[in-house]
Amino acid sequence: MIIKQLAFAFVFSVIVWTPQYFYAQRAKIEPVDTSEAETEESPDTYLSFGTSYDSKVVYQGRTDGVVQFGLSPSLSFQHKIGFNASVSGDIWSAEPKPFARTTVGLGWDFDLSDAWSIGVGYERWILHDGTAEEMNALVNNFSLDFGFAPGSWLFSVSPSLITGTSQAINGNISVSKIFTFPNVFSQKDKILFLPNIEVVLATDTRFSFQKKFNGKKTTTSKTVFRPAAYELTLPIKYKQTGKWSVGAAFHYAIPVNQTKDEGKLENVAYFSLDFNVFLWQKK
Repeated sequence: MIIKQLAFAFVFSVIVWTPQYFYAQRAKIEPVDTSEAETEESPDTYLSFGTSYDSKVVYQGRTDGVVQFGLSPSLSFQHKIGFNASVSGDIWSAEPKPFARTTVGLGWDFDLSDAWSIGVGYERWILHDGTAEEMNALVNNFSLDFGFAPGSWLFSVSPSLITGTSQAINGNISVSKIFTFPNVFSQKDKILFLPNIEVVLATDTRFSFQKKFNGKKTTTSKTVFRPAAYELTLPIKYKQTGKWSVGAAFHYAIPVNQTKDEGKLENVAYFSLDFNVFLWQKK
């Protein structure tokens, strides 16, 4: 079964990737190193607003049978020294109170070299529905992000510790490839294609912060730290340099390692949209 699933993901990526390759050949554009280009075009210090839409709310490759879409507006600040702060909201359509969660985050990013980077972060999850026990189960998210970007590749390892009255350890290992197609409609725009493969690891594979699953009270289900899902993401993004960007992506998640209190695990295909605009910036 897993072989068939991976074969499907490979065939789908080839179907989407091939037109991008021939476009590059016709325009005589080779996939290039965009890490430096992205740094040069982005302002050093900025305030931005963004919002994203997910056709399904997925956590660790799972929906737990809840059919709903999600909206996540956010406001972010980034300083040239590496400090960043953000506030965002999560709107989940099937919840009794759709505005389900507010997240306040602080972080710091460090460039160790041209290719290596590390980031530290903290998020406070403020939940708006459920019992006191449910809302306080997992509320503090401490994270690290290790990045290695040789050329147009990006390798990332991101462990995190989530605490409250309960505790969970999560992690993400991902590999991305960046293709860029500049000057599509003007001299200051580009299209980016960023296929990504990710392994999600966890000790907690449930929506512990949601109130109900199919009418059942939520409990935190802990397991050993192991893979919880594999996910293929095929995003494409259009950027107006230093102004705004809009993107869309196809996602295919394969949940694994079913816990005893979970129902049958099913693969999840969904899509997402995102928009981001600079409100203020300074070089």
